[in-house]
Amino acid sequence: MNKHRKSSRRRGAVVILFMVVLPALLILSAVAINLAYLQLSRTELMVANDLASNAAGRALSAKQSVTAARDMAISIASSNQVAGRPLTLDSSTGANQIEFGVSTQTTNSQYSKFRFDEVSSLSAKRLNAVRVNGKQENISVYFPGLLPSNSTFKTQFSSVSMQVDRDITLVFDRSGSMREFEETWPSGYNPRSTASLDAATAAGILRKSGSRYFYTSGQDQYTLDYFLWNNYFKIQPPALTKWEKLVNATDALMGLLSETPNTELVSVTTYSSDARNDLPLSENYLSAMSNLRSQEVNGATAIGSGMTEGVKNFATSKARPFSSKTMVVLTDGYENSGPIGAVAAAKQITAGNVTIHTITFGQGANTSLMKQVAQIGNGRFYDVDGGDAETLTAVFQDIVNNLPTILVQ
Repeated sequence: MNKHRKSSRRRGAVVILFMVVLPALLILSAVAINLAYLQLSRTELMVANDLASNAAGRALSAKQSVTAARDMAISIASSNQVAGRPLTLDSSTGANQIEFGVSTQTTNSQYSKFRFDEVSSLSAKRLNAVRVNGKQENISVYFPGLLPSNSTFKTQFSSVSMQVDRDITLVFDRSGSMREFEETWPSGYNPRSTASLDAATAAGILRKSGSRYFYTSGQDQYTLDYFLWNNYFKIQPPALTKWEKLVNATDALMGLLSETPNTELVSVTTYSSDARNDLPLSENYLSAMSNLRSQEVNGATAIGSGMTEGVKNFATSKARPFSSKTMVVLTDGYENSGPIGAVAAAKQITAGNVTIHTITFGQGANTSLMKQVAQIGNGRFYDVDGGDAETLTAVFQDIVNNLPTILVQ
């Protein structure tokens, strides 16, 4: 009898336990499912929003049109589902779901965060970023009544895509010192022997009067040594002038630019005693290389003149209104010619929102001056002290690495 009563009490306790615990478990499970669905919806919105922002940034880059960018953002957003429905972006101004502006780093560090500032005038020349503020409202949960507030919720997310297409002007030193080559003669070769000088005389580099040798017009020590190394002694590897090393590194630069996701327009300006724009902004990199290879290298060093001439490329009809403007200035010497100095030129150019990177090439360059120019131009300074093409190519690689379109928020 007592055993029967105890068993009944146990069964009753179990029933009461199930009656209390099971509903609680069901409620907790329902809440967990609702929260998981909420998180899934937020993730879907984040993905759809990032895709829309990135597509808009690329459209702004390719078309240079805020209308094209806005249309692309709407199209890509609507092709992605958030909580079972396409993400719809309102393009009206008051909705503030698609905004255009300027994205800049908060400090000079390459690792610093970016800040987005909306631009009221969409014709602004520094326009370079799109912010998409996506949201999905009235999302129904699986188990209404189990959320802290209502049975529906909304989620929202912002993405900023920064397009960094660049119009680039290369401002290169073609003064006489760029004909130098800085090779050390290997043991066993005498570039000043009678046989060597007689060979140079036969080649027209020297003329001989009695036992003395003189340079012919337009020739000097560098052309003599270049001839002897490459044509008379035929030493391997061949000697390259600083100009030839520059051309080779620039050829590598053009290859790097051709592989970036965006289109960079490149112009070429060269300077010696004077300056000239040799090639306007173009995506035809072969033309740029052909132009450089055909340059005559001589004269003094008018760095400021080269800069003021180079910046003119950004005011032509070929320059794109929303592209970032970048100038790369290279010299192997000291400024000794021209009506305007490099520092004064940099101050004028930076006022037009142009970034200036500077490169000193070889042991005879004025590093302090070019470092100052880069600081004024909010760019980077590079010193290729050895004047070798490999290091210069690495410098160009570093500059190119700052070119991609990126999501910065």
